[in-house]
Amino acid sequence: MTDAEPWQERTWPVAAPSGPLARAGLRMDRTNPPEHRVLVIDDDDELRALVVRVVEQAGYAVDSASDGQAGLERLAEQTYDVIVCDLRMPRMDGVAFYREVERRVPAVARRVVLMTGHLKAEEYMDFLRGVRVPVLNKPFTLDEFRSTLARMVGPRR
Repeated sequence: MTDAEPWQERTWPVAAPSGPLARAGLRMDRTNPPEHRVLVIDDDDELRALVVRVVEQAGYAVDSASDGQAGLERLAEQTYDVIVCDLRMPRMDGVAFYREVERRVPAVARRVVLMTGHLKAEEYMDFLRGVRVPVLNKPFTLDEFRSTLARMVGPRR
């Protein structure tokens, strides 16, 4: 194993895709190590797990957090190419998370994708009009999510 390519010696455990992900045409791409790292922040355990799985299936490394405060803690430890964040969460919501990231590292704030089932909620309308990042309205399709993710990370090398 060389220092330049330690991933070649690793085993990447991959289960054959099944269910809705397989029907959507998602497959693990483990022929190359993940080039991009994604952070998924959502308090809904089931949705967070699904989004994490879709990101993994697309061949990206992924971490997750259950609220904005935990997301900030992850950001202090790791650099992410894309951050997918829900708006409505306990402890620290997506608005407070985004504002804090924007204050600390403005370049990272441009890599945020927001998710919400409350697109027309009065409490978020002004915020959403003012940010210049993608917003996925729940429920979104897997194609919408994959397309947004691909636009954010750019083409694989």
